[in-house]
Amino acid sequence: MNDKIYVVAKLIDINTGLIVSSDELSLQLKPFLSSESIKDLIPEMRYPITAAFRSAILPGWGQFYNDKPIKGGFLVASYIGSIASDIYLYSQWQKYLNTTSEGEEYEKDIKKASDYYNYMLLSLSITAIIWIYSVIDAYLGL
Repeated sequence: MNDKIYVVAKLIDINTGLIVSSDELSLQLKPFLSSESIKDLIPEMRYPITAAFRSAILPGWGQFYNDKPIKGGFLVASYIGSIASDIYLYSQWQKYLNTTSEGEEYEKDIKKASDYYNYMLLSLSITAIIWIYSVIDAYLGL
């Protein structure tokens, strides 16, 4: 009870059922055995599905949950950088795709639009790979 242990000992005569002798003892637990410190000794449960779910929402969040902050920070930064690259390449693709130039300039703009489209597909693939890797890594707790 609380931070004390109570010990009660009774010596009973089995023929008569009478208590021959009785004694009680109460011991104060040492601080390292208190109920608060026992909680510190038991590790917090980590659930792989929770880590994977967090990384599915934001890549790297599951790594933070798994106490891997450096890997988590790298994945968050990589994912945000990849998204920024996707947005930039999309805007450039749209810019050259919707060109108003004519003749030879039109051909150059359409070629640039095609190049930016291909770069954007590559960037989107990298974004997806980062996302998938983050979810799997968080689930496995590597």
